[in-house]
Amino acid sequence: MPNQYVNKVQRNVDGVVETLIDVSRDTVTADTLLVGYTAHDATGAPIDGAYSGGDAPVPEPTPWTRPAEWPDLGGLTLSDGELYVTYDTSWHGKANGVAALYVVATGGFDWVRGHVSDGEFVPDGASTHQNTKTYLRDLLPDDPSGYVVYKLSGTITQWYFSSYLDLIGTADTNFYVQPALEVMGQLPALTTLAGGSASAMVTSFTESWEVRGAFKPVSMVSSFSHGYSLRRVAAPDIDTSALTTLASAFANCYRLETIAGIPVVPTAKCTTTASMFSNCYSLISFSSEGWNVSKVTTMASMFANCISLVSCDIGQFDAPLCTTFASMFSACRSLESIDLSGLNTSGATAMNAMFQNCTKLKEVDLS
Repeated sequence: MPNQYVNKVQRNVDGVVETLIDVSRDTVTADTLLVGYTAHDATGAPIDGAYSGGDAPVPEPTPWTRPAEWPDLGGLTLSDGELYVTYDTSWHGKANGVAALYVVATGGFDWVRGHVSDGEFVPDGASTHQNTKTYLRDLLPDDPSGYVVYKLSGTITQWYFSSYLDLIGTADTNFYVQPALEVMGQLPALTTLAGGSASAMVTSFTESWEVRGAFKPVSMVSSFSHGYSLRRVAAPDIDTSALTTLASAFANCYRLETIAGIPVVPTAKCTTTASMFSNCYSLISFSSEGWNVSKVTTMASMFANCISLVSCDIGQFDAPLCTTFASMFSACRSLESIDLSGLNTSGATAMNAMFQNCTKLKEVDLS
């Protein structure tokens, strides 16, 4: 039967649809909400809190699903060297909505604008471009479907979205809105996933990032930083054996609930995981299974401000070279207990504010 409650409110102004309220992906349930509090679940139904204390159950993360109206990148058959990006064209003509990627590709790269139909990418007329430089630059079209897909082809070793690009051949450095919703590629030559203060592998709109096939990055500093909407990262065949840094890799990914299925873990060459998950407000649990932190020297602020973190298993952490644990769990306000018995802190020189503002923390096992 139709949903009798309201879980999403949108408005349409001159053909531009804007979402005002959306609880359709909320994970709150009666058994995880404190007694005395009320809320609404993902259907919009009102619920009363039933949790009265003790060890709160660890809520299950909500699997990401591609909205039905988006182009189905998941149905595409990819070849090596292909990268697809879905953009929201409702930003056409407002707030400088653009498609703008910085790309490093041996021998240059091609790009074409199009759409997806019946599992196939269909180019839009004569929009193919040979790009011997390093930028894809395009003002978003006025597309009535609401979405457009860009296809890039080449021996791509690095790419990132940037807000500061010379789009029209002038010195204009205005802030451009990059409403890239989904990224999918098969890029065996990809070696660098690094980002920066104004650039990353995703935009603040991106919900899903996937790279199929084997590739071997050496750096992931700030890779997904400021991916405020990011809910899914998939790289099932990534080889992390050459990674030297994961600093701020997922920092400020506000909606990322789980890293399960994300085989992005430090290995024997990695020296820093500082701020790796800082400000991941929705991250529920963490497991260190498969992690090698033997060469890591700093874990400062690694989980700082993970305010929803309920379960954190770092029993596999043996970090004899790590000197800095400062603010590692600062402001993890949902964490009630943690087992540090396997954490080697013999070389620590800084552990200040490690559990600062962990207001629910009752037990730390150091045995």
